[in-house]
Amino acid sequence: MEGTYGIQKASGVIVIGYNLEDAEKEMVTELNFHLRPHIQIITFNELIENIKQELEVIGSIK
Repeated sequence: MEGTYGIQKASGVIVIGYNLEDAEKEMVTELNFHLRPHIQIITFNELIENIKQELEVIGSIK
C-alpha cells in the first residue's frame, strides 16, 4: 500500500512484546528489514506512542 507522499506502507502489522530487552529490539529491527514493505513488526510500546501522537494530532485539529 502506498501512503501519504508516496511512502510505502506495510500491508500487515504484527504487534509483539512490551518493554523488550535490547537484544529483542535488535531482532525486531532485523526482522523488519527483511519483511518490509509487506509486514511490519511493532512493539506494544510503539503502538501506544503512535496512538498518543495520533490523538495529539486529532486534538490539534479542533
